[in-house]
Amino acid sequence: TLLSIGGYIYNVGERSLWVEQYISNDASTEIAGEAIDINMTSGFPSDGKVAISIGADEPTEFTLYLRVPYWSRGISLKLNGETIDATADENGYIALSREWKSGDEIELEFGMEVIFEQTNEKVTANAGYVALRRGPLVYCAEYPDNTFIPSRAYIDMNSTPELVAIESLDNANDPY
Repeated sequence: TLLSIGGYIYNVGERSLWVEQYISNDASTEIAGEAIDINMTSGFPSDGKVAISIGADEPTEFTLYLRVPYWSRGISLKLNGETIDATADENGYIALSREWKSGDEIELEFGMEVIFEQTNEKVTANAGYVALRRGPLVYCAEYPDNTFIPSRAYIDMNSTPELVAIESLDNANDPY
């Protein structure tokens, strides 16, 4: 069963709840015949911090599967304030099996450092091009959006990219 709340999708099984996306939301469902409420607050895509709280009328045993995005470089996971192992299985999920009760809290933090992302070498038209990626967002320069020709720009791949907050890219009132 897929439960969609405000564009967010949970996959609900007989004794499982699968978190597929990390977007702030509230949802209610039923697992093993018991009402379960989920509240998620997320800083995505600006930061990798996610908090999930569980509400249940009665303690309910089920497995909570947390998807680990492919772009994440390191994960911190706490359950009720205690750090726990954050190793994903071969399918990219962390499985937390337990009896869940109201007030249980999960804190996740996904690594979101800035990295260079080279184009696939099989796409010959893009050979030698590079973009910057931070978490789920990919930044690139394209000709129509700039006053220079991006294909004539040079990026030193041995440099270390860093995150810098600026007021505007184009002197408009739009912070980045």
